[in-house]
Amino acid sequence: MKLLLLLMLTVFLSVVLIGCNRVVFGEDTIYSNGYSERKFQSIKKGMTIKDVHSLLGKPLAQTTQELSEVWSYMPPEPQAKTPSPKVSASTYTLFGKVTHLRFSEAGIVMKVSGDYLEGDFIGLTKQEILLKLHEPTQRILKESQLIYRYTAAGNSGNGSYKRREIYFDPAMKVATVVATMYYD
Repeated sequence: MKLLLLLMLTVFLSVVLIGCNRVVFGEDTIYSNGYSERKFQSIKKGMTIKDVHSLLGKPLAQTTQELSEVWSYMPPEPQAKTPSPKVSASTYTLFGKVTHLRFSEAGIVMKVSGDYLEGDFIGLTKQEILLKLHEPTQRILKESQLIYRYTAAGNSGNGSYKRREIYFDPAMKVATVVATMYYD
């Protein structure tokens, strides 16, 4: 009993100290040269890459999200049980088993992640996957995008920083603007 109490106290104090670290030390963000939060907030969907360059200058980093399709497989949901008249509580599963299959532009499985399905799916085509498994629970098509990152985590070690990114569509126009706080 004492060991359990000591363990619970240790966990509680760890959470409090981590939270205090963020409050005391705040965020640690590295910004690109010429970055301005006011200018970043003026970036709008549909602006050209030239517009972004003229406002914010060169980003800290530039990456490319290649075109890919992701199929997700999840176990079927159990049939809902009719609750007894005495019980009014419900239960939910927030994090269930899932397997994601990421396809290349050629329609070949290039990456598998998750814990629902077992097997070697790398190298199989979409048609082979459909024959072997069935229709996926969900399909997501991720278009090719250029990503400009105007911030990065600092060197303080706490990992909390302002995340400022701009995603461009294939026509090199702003598709998404990301302005969030990243907590590590």
